[in-house]
Amino acid sequence: MKSPIISVIIPVYNVEAFLHRCVDSVTSQTFHDIEILLIDDGSTDSSGQLCDALALTDSRIHVFHKENGGAGDARNTGIDHALGEYLIFFDSDDYVDEDMLEILYGLILKYKTRIAACTTTEHFKVPENQKHDNRIYLLFPQEMLENIMLRKMNNYSVCTKLIHRSLCEGHRFCKGKTYEDVRYIPGLLLQVERIVLIDRPMYHYWHRLGSVCSSPFSVNDLMHVEAHQYILDQVREHWPALEDIAIFRCRWSQFLLLDKMLMSPEFDNNPLFWQTVSDLRSHWKEIVTCPYFQPTRRISALALKLGVPCYHLLLLLHSRSVEVNA
Repeated sequence: MKSPIISVIIPVYNVEAFLHRCVDSVTSQTFHDIEILLIDDGSTDSSGQLCDALALTDSRIHVFHKENGGAGDARNTGIDHALGEYLIFFDSDDYVDEDMLEILYGLILKYKTRIAACTTTEHFKVPENQKHDNRIYLLFPQEMLENIMLRKMNNYSVCTKLIHRSLCEGHRFCKGKTYEDVRYIPGLLLQVERIVLIDRPMYHYWHRLGSVCSSPFSVNDLMHVEAHQYILDQVREHWPALEDIAIFRCRWSQFLLLDKMLMSPEFDNNPLFWQTVSDLRSHWKEIVTCPYFQPTRRISALALKLGVPCYHLLLLLHSRSVEVNA
């Protein structure tokens, strides 16, 4: 039996309300030579049964049930079972344009790269005006990482990237860690000479209540900071010209951590809170003069230097439009 060209790997965990939409967007792709691997990661709702039901509707769908190990572990399971020459990883609560795979695969063939990427649309409660021009860029790894860290057209998500399987076979996702994409990308970039990127938002990221990025303060937020520290370490070793940008992202992640802790009860009893405050205060001049921070964030750094109550008041005043993109 001929192997498919593309394996679409979809970790599934308690997403019964969104899974059908995600899978429908994949089965309706204009590029047909695919397999779809649904990795049920120990779901406690009916997601596992829904996976089995969906497999009966399309012979390209294959289901694997496993104990819960997190998205990274589920993706690794997908890599182990994938037969395609190229792999792509989708999140089960998102959906994609019907020609996404055809376009990305076509770019790989045309530009002879091993990774093709697109941009994304993030769906919040209030629609955002996002401008894209469909231009195609052929980037060196350092250029791609800079693009990702500054969020110009792409981000750390593997969901927007079609990847040759050879890049994944010896490079696995971290098990038991959130923000596993952040840790995964440098290892991919170190293996390639160029990446082709199209500025077209073909991946639709859906922010939902209870997702990692939309939840109250938790240990996941600390892992977010740790992931960006990992990026800084990788940048210092392999792409030192990007160190200032990587430091900016570390501070940015610390601000997000601080904001979430401040909106939690009894935040002042948390040693991590005071550690984060101390670290940001010690770098306040660096933050205020950093060209990558938005003016509002620079002002908040000055407020934090004056004291936590001042910073907290500023955060409350802007609580309905808390800055996410630095």
